[in-house]
Amino acid sequence: MKKDKYIEEINSITAGEEFKKRTRQMLLQEVKKTKIPNKSRIWTKKFLAAISFCLLIGAAALLTPLIHPKEPAALPSLPVPENDYIEGAHGGAEMLLFHHIDELNRGNPWHEEAGLETLPVFKNKAPRDSAGLPQEGLSREEMYAKTEKIAHALDGTPHSREEKDYGVTAKSGDYRLRVDKTGTVEIIPVDPISIPGLTDLKHSPEKMDYKHALTKLLEKYEKLAGIEKPGYDIWHTYTIEGEKNWRVSAYEDSGDLEERIINYHFNTISFSFDHNHQLSRVRLFQPDIREKVGDYPVICPREAEQLLLKGKYYTTLPEIPFEEESINKVELTYPTSGFEEYFMPYYKFYVKLPSGERQAGPEVAEDLSSFGVYYVPAVEKEHLKL
Repeated sequence: MKKDKYIEEINSITAGEEFKKRTRQMLLQEVKKTKIPNKSRIWTKKFLAAISFCLLIGAAALLTPLIHPKEPAALPSLPVPENDYIEGAHGGAEMLLFHHIDELNRGNPWHEEAGLETLPVFKNKAPRDSAGLPQEGLSREEMYAKTEKIAHALDGTPHSREEKDYGVTAKSGDYRLRVDKTGTVEIIPVDPISIPGLTDLKHSPEKMDYKHALTKLLEKYEKLAGIEKPGYDIWHTYTIEGEKNWRVSAYEDSGDLEERIINYHFNTISFSFDHNHQLSRVRLFQPDIREKVGDYPVICPREAEQLLLKGKYYTTLPEIPFEEESINKVELTYPTSGFEEYFMPYYKFYVKLPSGERQAGPEVAEDLSSFGVYYVPAVEKEHLKL
């Protein structure tokens, strides 16, 4: 067999270009080394045929996944909670008081024009029982390790550690620590701490005062918070007497919108103050969301509003009829009371209730309005276990 005929046989091999290139190079090197004797013609043809067949099989194996891509794993159906276990259920009916809904101005990075097509869903690894105690979650060793980490961030050493039903407690310097199985940490100063620019005020501070105080607190507890670009979530409701009840927290506000939404709900540091505006508690909320179930398609706010009007919602309120014009505000949220089997997104609607449906108990200040909270799953219906 002539050398040029041998090369012609090699060039007739069909497979992936890179695979052909390497094989040709290998065989051509052998051609240059050896003259093919006539008596080897039959063996050579069989050899080349075998090589060609193997290459074709290999190419087919490589191309098959491209021609027929593997179907993605189906997303499991998500159970929705009963009304008794939706956000705020164990604190009574979720109803907020405002003069006007515009006063509710939170730091949620989500907005109605976000246009998100999917959002992640996570398995709750420390679900609570009916008494509110987490049944699973962090082990004792993991909770002890967390107290160690927190104490070091406070420049102290944990001691007097004790195991409880809900988690562990410890003491570190001027602080008492409490870590539960969900990973939530509470840090309580032995003596309330004065905050410059806040505790010297004679009357209730306003949002700018709390923003200034939050900036100072994040500087003071920089190691604890671990936040590089803080997003502020400073807002208030009213008591029935008309006094402001402030909520002050921060989250990591870096990354894309989805990352910021997840940080806002699952990685926050919050601060509580006593009646003298002194720091009385620090809370790190960091539930374990390492077990991601998947990215689920979500509906738009308008579609969720139509479901709300059809009664397809979840709430802790008694049955109260309302019209579309009573819907005042919507935000996207992940309920995290701990009773959820999965952490999944919902649309949270604030509905202005008739004046006769105010909170039970002492009479509410006349200039305040009651806004009931209603939840509609943001995940498309086909992925819900209804």
